[in-house]
Amino acid sequence: MWVSEELRASQEERVHPFSSMLLQAWEAMRGERSAPLRQDLDLKQVRKLLPGLFIAEQDAPSGDFVWRLAGTAVTALMEREVTGHSISEGWDSFESGTIRRFLSGVSGTHRPGLLRMRFLTDRGQWIVAEMAAMPLMAADGQTTQVLGGLFAFPDPELKHYDALKGRELLFARQSDAETPAAPSPGPRRFRVITGGRG
Repeated sequence: MWVSEELRASQEERVHPFSSMLLQAWEAMRGERSAPLRQDLDLKQVRKLLPGLFIAEQDAPSGDFVWRLAGTAVTALMEREVTGHSISEGWDSFESGTIRRFLSGVSGTHRPGLLRMRFLTDRGQWIVAEMAAMPLMAADGQTTQVLGGLFAFPDPELKHYDALKGRELLFARQSDAETPAAPSPGPRRFRVITGGRG
């Protein structure tokens, strides 16, 4: 999730703890593959994260990523139902393009990423949130979806709000680490070892 080694220490300290938990669960689910299968998604492992989780998929005609599933914390943060809508809806054209490229990078290269953003409420307060995104193979075994979490950083000073009046991206980063390719299923070869029990 980091671009350069120099930034690693400071960014590591600021990563939302739920993003780290999701990444660990995703690593366990995928094993030696570049991405886990949808049926490998064990929600018991990520029970604490469920309200902030989502699954997104790229819409072929538009190229936009659409919320396929979104937890209650995602809809609460956005102040509306988002399922079936574009993830970049409500963003300006530059930031929409950045979000699309970020999610395309996650699904296309099978490398996780981190997107930091902030939202301005109708009370004039900023909500800082983080989107952790990881590749997930859909049930068809061909399509790569995005398994993600949208987690707001807690702010005890935050007041109730009715609408979001503004939004901006703070940074987008993709893992620089190679993810292992899926092992090729080939015939198993057995070797007879001499000795042992007679």
